[in-house]
Amino acid sequence: MQVLVWLVAFIMAVMGLMISIRPKFVRRMIGFWKQDKRLMLGGILSLVIGIIFLAAARQCKVPLVVVIFGILSLLKGVARFVLGQEKFKKIISWYERQSDLVLRCMGLLVLVLAAVLIYSA
Repeated sequence: MQVLVWLVAFIMAVMGLMISIRPKFVRRMIGFWKQDKRLMLGGILSLVIGIIFLAAARQCKVPLVVVIFGILSLLKGVARFVLGQEKFKKIISWYERQSDLVLRCMGLLVLVLAAVLIYSA
């Protein structure tokens, strides 16, 4: 299970780096995930990742950090279903409209959070 946490954290790090280097990448990614079926898949994926993190937390170096990431992932997955498709699309569209500088900063934040998660796992 700990390997799955590392894998998710590594994917987060790569995505954060890609967003920081090429902000247009996040805009294409948002366009991909905005479709109804993919939005639902994203919600399910967030729930699964949250469950994996919570299940793997005891095996990790800093379990509290992994538990926090797991809870946040579960909340994100639940929010996708509770808010509904249209409301969540509006939230996603807000990110899509941000300037390149803001997207780069968000990418760096994702990279830092991924590094914290890798260290904690």
